Amino acid sequence: MCSLNRDQKRVLFDHSLGLADQREADAAESLIASSKQAAEIHSKLKAVLALLDILRHQPCPDELAERTVRRLMQLANAGKSVREPVVIRSRSWRNLVEVGAIAACIFIAVGVLIPSFSFARHQHRKHVCQNQLAGIGSSLKSYCADYDGSLPAVTTDVNQPWCNVGYPAEDSRSNNSNLYLLLKLGYCARPQDFICCGRRRPRVGPLEVLEVSNYNDFPSRGHISYSFRVFCRQPARMSLLAEQPLMADRNPLFESVSQSRFAVRLDSELCRRNSMNHEERGQNVLFCDGHTAFLKSRHVGIPQDDIFTVQNVVEYRGIERPACEKDPFLAP
Repeated sequence: MCSLNRDQKRVLFDHSLGLADQREADAAESLIASSKQAAEIHSKLKAVLALLDILRHQPCPDELAERTVRRLMQLANAGKSVREPVVIRSRSWRNLVEVGAIAACIFIAVGVLIPSFSFARHQHRKHVCQNQLAGIGSSLKSYCADYDGSLPAVTTDVNQPWCNVGYPAEDSRSNNSNLYLLLKLGYCARPQDFICCGRRRPRVGPLEVLEVSNYNDFPSRGHISYSFRVFCRQPARMSLLAEQPLMADRNPLFESVSQSRFAVRLDSELCRRNSMNHEERGQNVLFCDGHTAFLKSRHVGIPQDDIFTVQNVVEYRGIERPACEKDPFLAP
């Protein structure tokens, strides 16, 4: 049996703490299933970390997390020497008190640092997602320049449903098939840029560049985690939309809906929910002028308009469209 290398041990440690992304989590699970040593390490880590379950979890404020990380970095850079610990003989009960104090310090450090790491990961993924959206925005501008200012549109029939992601039939394309034109016509060369890195990915094979020409839409919901604007008429012109939203992290209304029986009715909880791409903390939005922003609310503009719903529509069947272009609606 081969010994685990440093990277494999790191993946196991991150997975045990819940810090691994989906790819690393899959690798860790595979490692645990195939290696007795990995299974042993994972079991011991989980047993040690089980002691933390007695602590009541309270979210660490983002500002406090930033200050804590900044302070730790300052201390690390200060280069101060650390005194060697002095061994003192004492009674056994005093030793127990010291062990308890050390354990309490460790628990406090874990309670502070894990939220800090979580916040740092969230910030990193948020910025990577923004860069991806900005890149897609540049591809859309190039497409518009070649097509007389019109945004990509597979069909001009506004009665076509926009919900059928992953359906290969010619007459069953989704709203995202309009975005797929950027890949098929070569305006965007990276299929992976259509998947937000902040989202837990389903187990689907990646869409390879050589496979793009085989499809007319993204092969499945797992190959795109963004929502594109649904237009009331097509073709739509970029210049007429001013600085309105054009694309965003996936619409949270339609996460659990079945495509075979598409039906969603709004309720108070659905009206508040943010995109699941970033753990419902908010969503990145690409605007028609090319800039991106992370919004903690689904509402934009004056008056405030929900980018994930059509005005005055409560029930959705996958064919709804806004009455005018002043009502942004991003789906599915």
